[in-house]
Amino acid sequence: MLERFRADGCDVVEISGAEDIRDAAGATAEALRGGAGVVYQGTLTGGGPGEVLFGRPDFLVRADLLAAPDGEPRPGGVHYEVVDAKLARSAKARAVLQTSFYSHLLAGLQGVEPRWMHLALGNGEFVPFKVSDYAAYERQTRRLLEAAIGEDQAAEVYPEPVEHCAICRWRDMCRGRRRTGDDLSLVAGMAAGQRRALKGAGTSTRRAGLAGRLGEGLPRPVFTAKPGAAGDPEVARIRSALLDGVSAETSRASACGVSAETPGGRARSGRGCCWLTCSTGTGGRTSRPGGGTSTSAR
Repeated sequence: MLERFRADGCDVVEISGAEDIRDAAGATAEALRGGAGVVYQGTLTGGGPGEVLFGRPDFLVRADLLAAPDGEPRPGGVHYEVVDAKLARSAKARAVLQTSFYSHLLAGLQGVEPRWMHLALGNGEFVPFKVSDYAAYERQTRRLLEAAIGEDQAAEVYPEPVEHCAICRWRDMCRGRRRTGDDLSLVAGMAAGQRRALKGAGTSTRRAGLAGRLGEGLPRPVFTAKPGAAGDPEVARIRSALLDGVSAETSRASACGVSAETPGGRARSGRGCCWLTCSTGTGGRTSRPGGGTSTSAR
């Protein structure tokens, strides 16, 4: 999308190099006042007393460079509209809400509420949305967030892993907290619902899971082996160790062929479980046959 704007001859001002939020917000405001055609990776801020809101839309485009989908005239004067780029091939509700939030911040900065906001999709489609059609949803979501934050400043919100973690700027901090707290999310293959059930019964860490068996009435997690390891009883034993009170380290050694006994009673060696990363909390290191280690890339 950036190359497309440049190919169309638009004057592009790039803000992405500024690391400090205040500096980036100031540079963005200056670019808008200067009448730049496109502001790339700008920073928008807002919020009332005691709160700080900010967002980083992909593009802020001068409205006269974009066609009005309904043919109606836009507000007078130089002003901008939000264009956010997505890899998805269809417009998702969360993307529309995100762009609506950016439009709210942009209106506060430029003093004019933009009529349109746009998503540039992964298939090349350019999809417009009327800001006023979604503003009420954005305001409601923002109020809910403010209420949740203001209810109890001392209350902690635990960083449960979600899909957004892959692109979140706080992911390293949250990942470190989960590792420090020995969270159940470190157990590979355990679903969110299974974690909630265990935590509801007082088992909130892997160590707690090793201390005893599951309480009665709780669903037992069912783990699915990766391709190539289907039906491997040793792999199943490692994962079940976290729930059955068996030493994970002992089970790992068995699965890697160290003093292992097969169901037929013979010693086994040479088969590894190098893709397992959940049992010992070694920071992503996994055991190989023969005692070596490697770092998992997933």
